Amino acid sequence: MLRILLYFFFLIVNTFPGPQTEKVTLSEIMFNPRQNENYNEFIEIYNYGDKEVKLKGWQINDGKGSDSIVDAGMGTILMPNNFALILDKDYFDNSSIYDSLISDSALILTIDNSTFGSRGLSNSSPEIISLLNDKGEIVSQYQYTIDNTDGYSDEKIFLEKDNTPDNWGNSIKLHGTPGRKNSISPLQFNLTAVNLEIQPKKPSINDIISVSVIVKNTGIEPVKNFEIIFFIDDNNNCKPENEEIINNPVLCNKIMYYNDSTSVEIEFKPDRTGELILSSVINFEKDENPEDNFISITVQIPFKKRAIIINEIMYYPLPEKPEWIELYNPGSENINLKNWKIRDSNIKKVCLITKENFYLKGKEYMIIVEDSSIFQEYPSVKGLVPHTSFPALNNDGDEIFLIDPSGNIVDYIHYQESWGKERGISLERINPEGESNSVNNWSLSTSKEGATPGTVNSIFRKEFSDKISISVSPNPFSPDNDGFEDYTKITYITPFRNPTVKLEIYDRRGRLIKRLISGENTGSTKTIIWNGKKDNGSKIPVGIYIIYLEAYDPDSGKIVSKKSTVIIARV
Repeated sequence: MLRILLYFFFLIVNTFPGPQTEKVTLSEIMFNPRQNENYNEFIEIYNYGDKEVKLKGWQINDGKGSDSIVDAGMGTILMPNNFALILDKDYFDNSSIYDSLISDSALILTIDNSTFGSRGLSNSSPEIISLLNDKGEIVSQYQYTIDNTDGYSDEKIFLEKDNTPDNWGNSIKLHGTPGRKNSISPLQFNLTAVNLEIQPKKPSINDIISVSVIVKNTGIEPVKNFEIIFFIDDNNNCKPENEEIINNPVLCNKIMYYNDSTSVEIEFKPDRTGELILSSVINFEKDENPEDNFISITVQIPFKKRAIIINEIMYYPLPEKPEWIELYNPGSENINLKNWKIRDSNIKKVCLITKENFYLKGKEYMIIVEDSSIFQEYPSVKGLVPHTSFPALNNDGDEIFLIDPSGNIVDYIHYQESWGKERGISLERINPEGESNSVNNWSLSTSKEGATPGTVNSIFRKEFSDKISISVSPNPFSPDNDGFEDYTKITYITPFRNPTVKLEIYDRRGRLIKRLISGENTGSTKTIIWNGKKDNGSKIPVGIYIIYLEAYDPDSGKIVSKKSTVIIARV
């Protein structure tokens, strides 16, 4: 029994540090460096006492072997509140990865062997590292963990406290913090913005948004009297400019101790749609790490219907030519198309237009196309090849959805083959303000190129109504073959996309004298030239004549008509 008691007494005395006067601790262990392990391992120690410590004769032990700490050119005296960095002897001739990281105040040391311990510090099994003074007494001891990523050390959190596992952790800095304050050690004064939330989670332009930020005191010293500023970071510089600030700064005068948290909340109503980088920053003069004072979240405010419209569709191109969709911004504000999507009737295949910032200016056109070769044919056209596959548009009809980043459908059409199908001819929108999914607001392009990508549509009408109109110019005119106003132009506009039209001239007694158009499908607008002659080619006398226009819409069954007058004059 006595032998057993003596054994345990010996074990305790040689395992745990005795009543040492040196206040020196292990503070960092790099056992798995990113680069060569033969000479890039290091051990860091720290003097947290108020007296200098002479390290001559001190040793490092890994449980398998001991190494003496020796001078590397700066002596072996460690001053109070200073770090000493113990590097492998071969580091100085073979590496430099820590040179720019080491503090100028750090004491550089080395060891008398080529590696720490017997064969270097193990990466596969944790080892107990012991720091022994010149009397062979254990001054500090710690068993490191092996869950670190390559190049990240084990660091001590509170240097003056014990080496318990909860007082150590993995460094958050690549290559660690050799010879300087540990990355996971708390600062004296440090406030951290740890969370930012909004309610509702998916707000609209009409919602009042509640914004709350949680602030945590991650510094050792208690703090109070700091400000919270909420702003929309339009220029993405993480700083609140005057025009970006949402509210007056919120003053917090509550005392916060180490690890205390508080929540600060405001309400505001967004004044625009689209992506908002909603941000918060802590304004605290004593803060030693302002980098963690800023926090932000991206909020998507749904765009209004038809903020951007589908304006032209090439769904039946010529052979070897690509399909494309033209978008148009009818408003005056620039709109960022980042994270916008399009899709057809196949809900499983959504096309992401772009992941980068791409602005469609007010009153500007652009095309989305799978094949960039189209930009050689139309070099002045603004456009994008989408980030993911362009939808295959069906020739016999398809749906097209334009979706903003919030998931809101901004524009939608369901075109059909009956709307107009001709190879190499695009389907154009008549008026941007007209109904997107109305057959009467779409027709085949009349451009000689077969399409108008990037420009005003060939069938564009500024006004969109259900009325029919006739204009005559010149009026009067004199068809006397003198070369001056020998004919007139009769232009009509109908509210239908592809009506069946009848355009006739009558005299004042109601007698038909000229059929200009008789039951033809001419499109919603057309100009006819009349030379003042009858159907039989004879001239008609001077006088007032009646123009009669009738348009039948085969899609709706509606008929509209209009009368006007034209005067044949004598010169």
